[in-house]
Amino acid sequence: TGVTYTAGSTTWTYTGTIAAGPPVTFTVVARDATGNQSAPDTIQVQATGTNPNISFFNLSDQTSGSTSASDSTTVNVSITAGDDVGVVRYLLREDNPATPTVAEMNAGSASAPATFTLSSSGSHTVYAWVMDGDNQLNTSAATWTINVDTDAPVVSQTVRIIAANQIEIYYSEAVTGATTMIRKSTGEYFSIG
Repeated sequence: TGVTYTAGSTTWTYTGTIAAGPPVTFTVVARDATGNQSAPDTIQVQATGTNPNISFFNLSDQTSGSTSASDSTTVNVSITAGDDVGVVRYLLREDNPATPTVAEMNAGSASAPATFTLSSSGSHTVYAWVMDGDNQLNTSAATWTINVDTDAPVVSQTVRIIAANQIEIYYSEAVTGATTMIRKSTGEYFSIG
């Protein structure tokens, strides 16, 4: 049903609905006016459904859980994606907003990645892509920016204020929640902060 053919023509047309999902096979047999019949010929048609989508994506530090900063280049990944025919590939790209090719997607992960390793310290934006069984990608990347700082702060100078029996410590960068170990002239250590 749904097939139309114009006498004397060499083409036929199918008008109907093919559900998204696995390919549908059409088998075609031609007969002429005297009843001669051709060998069957087949063609596969696959209807594509909707593009996959990423409903949630972020990166986080593996120790603190911070989603804005990490002290390691390897970070945790949280990603939730869906599609009408199923997501088959995941691809994360660092600082690269270009839409990947199907070949690049096929080199990605078949399951949602749990971690991602960034190339270096600094601020990085990671672009998340998914592909479904119809080789369709999400229409735009999901993104997350995280600052990676793998360099420990260093003490650049200490100043002893004798009158108040205090010392001030200067660090090479802003430090929060720091514990600093101080060594007394007796060789003992004590912590501050």
